[in-house]
Amino acid sequence: MKAIGKLLAAEVIMICLGFVLLVFSYLIPKDAIENHVRESVKVFEEEGTYPQLVAGFVESQLDNWTDALMLLTAVYQDSENNVLRQAVLNKRSVIEGKNPAETLVSVYSQEETRDVIKSYSYGRYWHGYLLFLKPLLVFLNYGEIRYVNMTVQLGFMFYLIYLFVKHNKAYYGIPFLFYVLSINYVASAMSLQFSSILLLTMLSMVVLLLNKEHYLENTYLVVLHFLIVGCLTSYFDLLTYPLHTLAIPMILWLAISGKQRYKTAIKLVISWGNGYGGMWIGKWIWGSAVTGTNLFGDVLRQAKLRTGYTASERSFTYIDMMKRIFRAINHPILFMVLVAALLYILFCILRHSVEVDKGFMLLCFVIAVMPFCWYAIMGNHSYWHFWFTYRELSIPVFAVMMAAVSCLDCVKKRHMKAVGIKNEQNQIIEERCDQCDHSDL
Repeated sequence: MKAIGKLLAAEVIMICLGFVLLVFSYLIPKDAIENHVRESVKVFEEEGTYPQLVAGFVESQLDNWTDALMLLTAVYQDSENNVLRQAVLNKRSVIEGKNPAETLVSVYSQEETRDVIKSYSYGRYWHGYLLFLKPLLVFLNYGEIRYVNMTVQLGFMFYLIYLFVKHNKAYYGIPFLFYVLSINYVASAMSLQFSSILLLTMLSMVVLLLNKEHYLENTYLVVLHFLIVGCLTSYFDLLTYPLHTLAIPMILWLAISGKQRYKTAIKLVISWGNGYGGMWIGKWIWGSAVTGTNLFGDVLRQAKLRTGYTASERSFTYIDMMKRIFRAINHPILFMVLVAALLYILFCILRHSVEVDKGFMLLCFVIAVMPFCWYAIMGNHSYWHFWFTYRELSIPVFAVMMAAVSCLDCVKKRHMKAVGIKNEQNQIIEERCDQCDHSDL
């Protein structure tokens, strides 16, 4: 009960801290960032709303729609509301009949627009990305921020590979590289919308590896870690592929910890879920209290829409949705690698049934099913935004590859054990030879 109390206190602190930091971000004046927002318009003019890095490949599609929304939210200044209300209302400029990318071009292009500009509140989300986007826009435009984003992501990737090698787990780099391939790293580097989850996932993995010994000594710290990650996911993400921040680091931790895996997995899922859901609720409570309006009404309407199985007034089934999502993936090489990994796992189970870590494999395959449960719950959202919700399928990719790598680990241990026994036998023979009388020779 004491530990649960500490976790609840940590969540309350995260909610309060998130709100305070967001208030500070809104203290940055509009004039400080408006010039760089205006410079950013040319990117949206040239690329459009949904450009594809490789024409015809849906998984390479960028989300300029949402990136423009983020810029409009960052630059909007509401003179009618104080900074506290601005931090929970998160208003942006809108033009009827135009999407955010078109609105950004109309409002901040050099030509004078005759469109009627209104404001719209997107208060059900935290918009935590403003903590970084607003300060960056003081010095950089959108195109330059893309390069910063790409550099940071590459830095995390190389550092993770370094940590794998440092912990004598260099072969963990194989599942990680295929995971990065499956989410289309280039698209995530070019779209701010897709970056939050990938960066949080890699940051979580880095912290787990750096604090391995402390976490092994105190399981409570691991549970707290996943609670905080759940809170941060809700805080920064605009509902893209949030399960990654739970599933990918959890698979890594279960692989390197090797203790009470089933019990630990349940704790981590509950902790992350409480952090993720609790942070959402915290925003709605803060928003309702500060603005004097009931944000829960809008939330319930959106929840009903996003969990339904209707899109554009047409009904669809779970099978229809999955067909649509799988059509977004065009990775024949990745598919062949996964099939080879599954065959290798089967071979190891049949050949080395004693040494293979079946418990870890079972957990990997259970975690691999999580995205399909998420799709079932978030029917409309998963169907409508299939071109980025498909990234949840990167979880099964990482899970299967880590299960295959665990076989390599077991075979390696078996080989080392055999070598150790052989060396021990050779040492005994050498000791006996030293004690023999060689005069007869």
